[in-house]
Amino acid sequence: MGGPAESYRKILPPNSFLHVDDFDTPKDLARHILALATDRQAYNRLHAWRSKFRVANEHGYFGSPVYHYCRVCEALNYNDPKPKVYNRMQEFWNKQKQCFPPTWGERLKRTEG
Repeated sequence: MGGPAESYRKILPPNSFLHVDDFDTPKDLARHILALATDRQAYNRLHAWRSKFRVANEHGYFGSPVYHYCRVCEALNYNDPKPKVYNRMQEFWNKQKQCFPPTWGERLKRTEG
């Protein structure tokens, strides 16, 4: 339930990921994953990008070798390690700017009504 599918399509190899927005419900996504598990050709198509691309960094942020590092802290400290204070962080990082509806809950409400 990350960012919009188009954001991923801009930077990732074609057909290299599954995105929740491509499925109407969690059950539909689960069915697709189960189908991939039993269809070797479909599964291999999802991984065909591996013959042309390589994963250079798990997150792709700043070339960090620390894969589970807090991305916000890393971004704030990347260029200058001196202590800093950021006021009004909510203007940059907040639900309205970072959460992309509709969520599955909202979708399911629409289909139930």
